[in-house]
Amino acid sequence: MSRDNYIYVSSKIRSLEKHLLSEADMTRVIDAKTPDIAFKAFNGLDYAGELLDLEAKDYRVAMSRKMNRLKKVFEQTIPDAKLMRLLFLDRDFYNIKILFKEKVSGENYEDYLETSPGLIPIDQLRRYIVEDLSAEIDEKVKKDIDELKVDIGEDIDAERIENLVDQKLNHIEHLIAQKIGNKFIIELYQYLADKNNINFLLRAKKLGKSGSWVKERFNEFGKISTSVLMNHVDSPDEAEFVMSLKNYFPPMLDEYIEEYLKDREIWRLELGINNVIIDHLKKAKLIGYGPEVVVAYYFGKKYAIRNLSTIMALKFGEIDPSEIRKHLVDTY
Repeated sequence: MSRDNYIYVSSKIRSLEKHLLSEADMTRVIDAKTPDIAFKAFNGLDYAGELLDLEAKDYRVAMSRKMNRLKKVFEQTIPDAKLMRLLFLDRDFYNIKILFKEKVSGENYEDYLETSPGLIPIDQLRRYIVEDLSAEIDEKVKKDIDELKVDIGEDIDAERIENLVDQKLNHIEHLIAQKIGNKFIIELYQYLADKNNINFLLRAKKLGKSGSWVKERFNEFGKISTSVLMNHVDSPDEAEFVMSLKNYFPPMLDEYIEEYLKDREIWRLELGINNVIIDHLKKAKLIGYGPEVVVAYYFGKKYAIRNLSTIMALKFGEIDPSEIRKHLVDTY
């Protein structure tokens, strides 16, 4: 698709970017004395329209409403259905995962469902997966669900269900990114795959999982090959693997690697990789118009919402502002 098709949506996004969360905005919310005051500080941002009937404890609802508003803007302006599918399909597959667990367990998983918008209403996914009824679902997703029904069968192993659904999503995202054929987008999704694989590998090593168990759960579409990852699964020297990440990420990750090696807290490494991703997204600010502008804004908004959700959760936990700041991703 011609880049010219993105002129309108790119100009729309440039005006929206002015309202993205800034460092000053975050400071105002972090330094608020109580969660209620912090929540009121949202009114100074572009969240005021989502807060009218909400209290501080409902901050997740406000975040979900904000993403829903963004989705409506994108539905009206993004010229390529493939890109829309790439951006929002992960929310649907998260709910598909939860609903399969609900079906095989016989328990109600309503509270675990993601309310942030995907492409398919949750009630339609429930009809098709849990109740085995007809539903208004995208034919491509319906085909994916049908294949998962065969693979999962009557299996009640929650970990296996999670793995099968995640692998299906990884493959779909890879195929869509390749079809769009944009280097910026492909590299972004490689970073995301690597982040998940690194996180997964380190957690699996702490839990003492076997190499075969780990191997079938890797996302094979990152920059770091699964063969390289597997070489480190059974290695007793975790530091060797973490130091090797310098071969795949820019130098800005180095300080996070050093911090991780001091206390082996995985969140430090994850934070560093998220900041590498933010730095990658910022490249789109130098591009006049194109799919990069859309994707960068979408993920910039997601990271802003992640920061606000982290701040509010830690505010309710009465965590000191200096500690809260340590867990926040750089702003876009």
